[in-house]
Amino acid sequence: MQEKIERFGLFPDFAGFLFRDVEPDRSLLDGRAPVVEAARQELEGVEPFEAAEIEGALRRLAKELELSPRKAFEPIRVAVTGSKISPGLFESIELLGKDETLKRLTAAAAAVEA
Repeated sequence: MQEKIERFGLFPDFAGFLFRDVEPDRSLLDGRAPVVEAARQELEGVEPFEAAEIEGALRRLAKELELSPRKAFEPIRVAVTGSKISPGLFESIELLGKDETLKRLTAAAAAVEA
């Protein structure tokens, strides 16, 4: 994260999602619930739940959905971090852990569909 923040004081805003619940901006997920739900389903089967395996699974998903990685990963990032800007997505998901990541993806997809 060091290369993405200028001062240590910015760390809580940048990586606070690791320590508190997030409420993603629904407008950033509008129309993207299917991507978020597909990511949840894909990540359910990832073992071990580590960045390299997470990355492989999500890149395969992007290809299956015929989306560029950028377009596929943005709604996933928003759902799990609450922001379009965050530390590395795959590492962030690993640090959150499988249960918390799946919980956030489920909640984000449900919120958008509601």
